Amino acid sequence: TSESWVLYTKMEYFHQDFLDSSTARVDDNISITLGANYAISEKSNLALSLMYMDNESSVIFFSYDKLAFT
Repeated sequence: TSESWVLYTKMEYFHQDFLDSSTARVDDNISITLGANYAISEKSNLALSLMYMDNESSVIFFSYDKLAFT
C-alpha cells in the first residue's frame, strides 16, 4: 500500500579549510539526496537512494562530481 512508502530529500553543504596542507587547500562541497524506504514487513525494509555530490577545491585534483545509487 502507499502508506508503506516513506520519501525523503536531504541537502548538505560544507566548507573545509586544510590550513596545515602545503597547498592551503579549501573545499566547498554540496550534496543532494532523494530517497525512499518501503516497509516489506515489521522486520524488513527496502531502502533506495540517489545522491549527487559536487566538490569544488582550490586544488583541481580534489574537485569532482559524483552520482551514486544505493
